[in-house]
Amino acid sequence: MREQKAQKKLGDCFQTAGRLARDLDRAGLSVNLIHAQVRGQGTLCGVRFWHAWVETNGVALDMANGRHIGIRAEKYRAAARAVNVREYKVVQALVEVVRSQHWGPWGEDTYEPECERCGRELPTCECGPTKTSNRGLPT
Repeated sequence: MREQKAQKKLGDCFQTAGRLARDLDRAGLSVNLIHAQVRGQGTLCGVRFWHAWVETNGVALDMANGRHIGIRAEKYRAAARAVNVREYKVVQALVEVVRSQHWGPWGEDTYEPECERCGRELPTCECGPTKTSNRGLPT
């Protein structure tokens, strides 16, 4: 199944954020599901990849891979160095889930992370991620 393949490759951020957005919407909160390319930190330093989280009332919520992050949305986006940001209302997101049969990311973009130094998809990049300390927000 495509979803399982993507989940192994990308972690659980798309499914976790999608379900969280749906649940918060059902509870009556105004919610946006966010998909964006973020810059990796720590062992993923130098790697840009697609990530998903939820924003509600100016707060970013990231529950991916067992984390429980809740900080101001502008701080989260800045720490993650988010680019190509796509915001979805819950209804739009659920339509995309049904249409595509997966939780995201949606569109013509690639699932492969890219090296920020050379722009090639990993693992074909010869630069490889560098190992640095994990400062700021983990992605």
